[in-house]
Amino acid sequence: MSLLKRIARFIILNIAVLVTINIIVTVLIALGVDLSGNDHMSLLIFAAVIWFSWSLISLFISKWMAKKAYDMTLITARPSDPKLAAIWDCMESLSYRHGITMPELGVYQSGEPNAFATGWSQNDWLIAFSTGILKTMTIDELEGVTAHEMAHILNGDMVTMTLLQWVINTFVVFFSHLVARSIDTFLSRDNEEGSLGYWWYYLVYNILNFVFSLLGSLVLMAFSRWREYRADAEASDMVGKHKMIAALQALLKTIDYPVEEDQKHEHYAMLKISHQPWWLSLFSSHPPLEKRIQALESRAG
Repeated sequence: MSLLKRIARFIILNIAVLVTINIIVTVLIALGVDLSGNDHMSLLIFAAVIWFSWSLISLFISKWMAKKAYDMTLITARPSDPKLAAIWDCMESLSYRHGITMPELGVYQSGEPNAFATGWSQNDWLIAFSTGILKTMTIDELEGVTAHEMAHILNGDMVTMTLLQWVINTFVVFFSHLVARSIDTFLSRDNEEGSLGYWWYYLVYNILNFVFSLLGSLVLMAFSRWREYRADAEASDMVGKHKMIAALQALLKTIDYPVEEDQKHEHYAMLKISHQPWWLSLFSSHPPLEKRIQALESRAG
């Protein structure tokens, strides 16, 4: 996706959120809640600045953090190992084709078959593979995985997810305080002693924060699942549908692999998801592998 399209989506998202805020504020005023003054707007600006700063910092250091977290070995020249050489060639070819700097290639020790990409710019990314995935997959399957991660890079998915998370976090804080203040105002309307008080106010605020965060995560995870389908589809266009399907089928076979707890790296996982109840899948960042395979098989071409 081009930069202009990502910016357009981000602007549309913010307009939608601002419209929602205006509707809610209008309803609260109609119900008699006192929202005079600019306190609520100051709160919104404060929350936006704080979360935006944190989002930018986490985005800029994401690659550095990944390297440190996994004690990663970086591949700086075309390796002699056939599988790593195939990954290197695939990354180099796709980078040249799309006019971006070739991402860094890293390998980390883990028995869990997995791979991920992280970075803040199309020209400053890292694609990492576990030793488990290198051991269990064929060259064709690894090329499918590589193309999937390259699709995430070309779409700027980490930047988009960071911006979306920023918007959600900002308005979780804003709406939690807004509703808590509304409850406090309602209780103290006729009797000053009827207000929530300091400790009850922050108890109510934290409960609301949890509820709104839960609702916000549904939106974030729904978008994340959509981008996985998109990355699968674009990877199939890059290297062939059969390679992407083969990669997902290989991952499907490894879902129940026994893996030591200290070898699991779920925070950066970009490919694999285990079987889950339908209600829990709403909070999953990835669709079930079976559905991803079905989606690819139904594509023309």
